[in-house]
Amino acid sequence: MTAEEIPSALYPPRIKVRTVQDLLVHHLGEVLVGSWGLVPSIADLTDEELHARPSAGANSIGFEAWHVFRTVDNIVRYVFLREQTVWLAQGLDAAWGLPKAAQGTGAEVAETQAMRFPSAAVLAQYGRDVAVATLPVVAAMTEAQLHEAVTI
Repeated sequence: MTAEEIPSALYPPRIKVRTVQDLLVHHLGEVLVGSWGLVPSIADLTDEELHARPSAGANSIGFEAWHVFRTVDNIVRYVFLREQTVWLAQGLDAAWGLPKAAQGTGAEVAETQAMRFPSAAVLAQYGRDVAVATLPVVAAMTEAQLHEAVTI
């Protein structure tokens, strides 16, 4: 599935939002793969651009995109479904030499700034794969699931 096919296939346009699930899926889809989302924003970056930091205390563009993709993957696939994440199913932790379970939350700045990512196109593909694996799950959530408190 291409980035262009994901919006129409997996999340409703704003004018068709009718339920809480629609609202969540619409906005999550926009953040991940929408025309101004992370996937199209990083897909064509050079390695230098992907690893650039706007200031000494900031993380790289690559880290920020990876962190969002990993967080969505973890929360929807593991926390809600108790299923394997896309990250682990694809063996990306080993392939990329990055943490198996962590997603950067609470990590030391030196650790996050030292992280290196594969090409932007490969990182963007992970983002697409996360969208494909999570948007239908959120769309299908029941009212009870949406009201359930989950401690992580």
